[in-house]
Amino acid sequence: IMDSLLGPSSGIDFRQGVYWCARKGETVYPSVEILKSRLGKNFQLLEIDGFDELLVDVNKELSGVQRFLVQPSVAAAQFDDRPLQGASWADIDTDLALATLKKYCEKLERGAITSQELRPLMQELGLLVTEDGIECPSVGCVLLFGRDPNRFFPHAVISATVDGKKRKVFSGNLLRQRQAVLEWLDEEGINPTIKVKKGRKHESSKAYSDRAIVELLVNMLVHRDYEVGKASFIEVSANRSIRFSNPGARSPTANVRLECDADGIFSPVPEFSDLRNRALCDVFFGMSAMERSGTGLVDAMDLSRQQGGAATFAFPPEQDLFVGELFRPEASAGSSHIAKDTRPVGTYLINVLPFVSMPQAVTHLKINGGWRELEEKVDLENAGSFVLEKTGDLWSFATAKYLQRLFAPVLAAPAEEIALSDIELDEVLRKKVSWLVRRHFEHHLRRFENDGLVIEESDGKPAKRAYFQSARGRDRIFVYDTASRKGIRRGVAKRRGDEARPYFECEGFGYEVVRLGQTWGVRIKPFYMFTKQDGVTPLPG
Repeated sequence: IMDSLLGPSSGIDFRQGVYWCARKGETVYPSVEILKSRLGKNFQLLEIDGFDELLVDVNKELSGVQRFLVQPSVAAAQFDDRPLQGASWADIDTDLALATLKKYCEKLERGAITSQELRPLMQELGLLVTEDGIECPSVGCVLLFGRDPNRFFPHAVISATVDGKKRKVFSGNLLRQRQAVLEWLDEEGINPTIKVKKGRKHESSKAYSDRAIVELLVNMLVHRDYEVGKASFIEVSANRSIRFSNPGARSPTANVRLECDADGIFSPVPEFSDLRNRALCDVFFGMSAMERSGTGLVDAMDLSRQQGGAATFAFPPEQDLFVGELFRPEASAGSSHIAKDTRPVGTYLINVLPFVSMPQAVTHLKINGGWRELEEKVDLENAGSFVLEKTGDLWSFATAKYLQRLFAPVLAAPAEEIALSDIELDEVLRKKVSWLVRRHFEHHLRRFENDGLVIEESDGKPAKRAYFQSARGRDRIFVYDTASRKGIRRGVAKRRGDEARPYFECEGFGYEVVRLGQTWGVRIKPFYMFTKQDGVTPLPG
């Protein structure tokens, strides 16, 4: 690269300049010095703290700067990116466009946008398209910001009914439709406040999750197929459900990712989103009306279940249609304002204390000799917690640079840092991390020795159990605070038996470092340790 792309044979003098970054104190390579001497004033050497820090600083410096990119090609554009024949700038509600794209720029941290910069930004976003030298709005631009989009798309409306009656048609651009439909769906007759019977009490809540409704409505607006000359429908069945029906066949990508049954019903896949209309999704994301991560349907299902209801999604066979339906909690004795939560309820306790954060790498060293040689040649007081195997392999969370210097007298091979993400894929390495983390946890437990907590040992090694001992032959009381109460007193070592044969009942717990899902933690298992009358020596089993 230095010879072919940046060297003299490239013939490029880089008139706009080359900015070469190096960390403070680092010496650049000889080839960089050659490049510097060749380019002269066109070469700038910058000292930085790190690449991430550089980008953070650049982001701050450019936060208020607008610089518009070249308009993307429309040759292979999606339908909403295509120029709309017959439409012009006069068909666009520029006030609505400016207000919306201000939110867009704020969300994406592009800085403030002015009315003079509106058209360049819309050109960059593909909302204004130039074809054969003529600029005109795209299909997506008219659908989003059109003064009268139904002049071009009379079918781009939402028809809503309640029990098949009281039909209401929502027209206009998609932003106006979104606002009007949300207000209608929030009416007491559509989404009433109900009392849901749960166990020994009832809770007041909306019949349908507000967020679930928003997710399905936005899905309807941005993912429908506007080439199909059919309207969208919202059908409310009182005391039962809200059904969203949208024109749009299942795409080839969805055919692969979604598993549909004979009726076309499928379970949503997390992090999967099939964007039918690029520009619509981009603007709705920019105004924080949707996310790009593809979690909308998953969230709608989870939120509905949390309220005691349900949600289903389907592509009905041979209909080129998407249907999403939200179900409210089951009505109690036919009442429209009282429902019962019929979900089976269970409580699960996982005795795991999760670590809030974990080191991102583990350092591996190969050393000569064993403990005796280590103690003679290395300052172990500054080594922190580490694990040493009989094979001479040493594992630590300290950095390779530090350990290389500290263990230099016994080092057999250079220190190596292994990313935790790589270790989690290897069962053998996971066990070594578990071992190392347990050492750190045991170091933490030893802070409580003055409170009578000791780590049980077996053959001179920790037995993965800790328990409280008596206070010099008397009961031990441990005082602690919680978030809700202060000064809680708990007897952790209690004298039992009679005067002739007393013994102590001591509280303790076994511990084991585990990886549960994506989380590392310490699994706790409580037990009682019974000791002799000294409150220290364990009784035999």
